[in-house]
This record gives sequence, structure tokens and C-alpha cells, in this order.
Amino acid sequence: MEKDNLINRVRKGFYTALAAGFLGAGAIYGCKDAPTEPIIKPPVDTPPRATTQSISPTSGMSPLEVRAQYTCTDDKGITEYRLTKGSRVFTKSSPIDTIVTFTETGTLGMSCKDARGQTASYGPMSINVTQPPVNNPPQTSLSISPPSGISPLEISVLGECTDLDDDIAYYRVMKGDSILTRTNPTDMKIMLNEGEYLFYSKCGDKAGNEVTSDTSYVEVTPPANNPP
Repeated sequence: MEKDNLINRVRKGFYTALAAGFLGAGAIYGCKDAPTEPIIKPPVDTPPRATTQSISPTSGMSPLEVRAQYTCTDDKGITEYRLTKGSRVFTKSSPIDTIVTFTETGTLGMSCKDARGQTASYGPMSINVTQPPVNNPPQTSLSISPPSGISPLEISVLGECTDLDDDIAYYRVMKGDSILTRTNPTDMKIMLNEGEYLFYSKCGDKAGNEVTSDTSYVEVTPPANNPP
């Protein structure tokens, strides 16, 4: 019996010493999680960003001048700007600040690209163009009476110039190569001596349209030579 108790005490002491040894080793060598290297995240690769973007005006009458402005910023630098009008693409290396003329409705857009190929864009925007109203040419007429007679002959001159757009720029009644009057409408009488004369009127509007009336001829004959 005493022998068995002795063996148990020896065993208990051995295991106690063994446990103490492990604890000591843990204190020395650190039985903890193994240290890890810090995780370094790569820098965020941000796309370019527009600092100025404007397309104005976006509607108006033809020809419409539209100002396009576009400037981008990026941490690696901007390598390209593009201006797109409809299907046409214009490329440049500097910011966009230009005037684009539209004669009909279309689209306009802008974009930029950085050194890594990332892009930013603005538009495309619709540019609505209305056509100016059709300008009607003026109308002019001239009437001379009588068309013939004996010298001295008094004739009546009636004429006028009209325009549906009310934009008459000038009006003239011509006697040959000379201007007889610029008064519109014309209602006057003049005396003519022996000879042949031609008269016509012409007028123009502010759009550049010019019209001329039919030519009127007047023949003035000398008075009869009665015998004494």
C-alpha cells in the first residue's frame, strides 16, 4: 500500500513539473498568435474629375453659336480632351474653350482621359436649332399716263413698294439713269419736252432682295407746225 502511494506521489510530482515547464516555456517564447506583417492597401485609382463643364446656349435660331467649356483634373494628369459634334470627334491636349456653330439641330459632348485610360464625360447634349422665317421679297409697281402726247406733256407718275416682312431698305423711281424720286408711295406729275423717255421703279429689303417694275415708255412729239 505504501509503495502504491509513493508511486502516485511521484507521478503527481512529475506531471506538475512537466506542466510548470510548459508554462515557463510559454512565458519565454510567447505562446501567442504569431506576429503578422501589416496589410498595405494599394492607392485608390480614381478617375478624372471635371472642374469646369458648360455648354451654352442649347437652343436658338440658325446660325447658333454655342460656347463649349470643359476642364478636368486627375492625380496622374490629363492626356486627352475630346469634343464631339454629332458623329465628328475633335481631339486636343488642352482644356476645351471654344465656339461651335450649329446651322441645324444636333448634339454636342465633351470628355477627358487620364494616363491610365480612365475617362470622364459631359453630355452629349441636344442643341435645338430653329430656322429663321423665310424672307419674302418686296413688290413694286409703276404706272405712267399718258404714254404719249405733244410737247410740253404733263404725265402722272404713280408707284409704290410693299413688303410682307415690313423691312424695305430703299425705293426709287427712275427716269432713265436718273433717280426721279425716293418717296414711297409715289404720286406726282411732271412735264416732259419733246423726246422719248423710259421709267421704272425698283426697291430692296434688308435681306438683300431687290425687285424692278416693268418699264414704261413715254413718247413726246413736237407741237404741230401750223401755217400762218
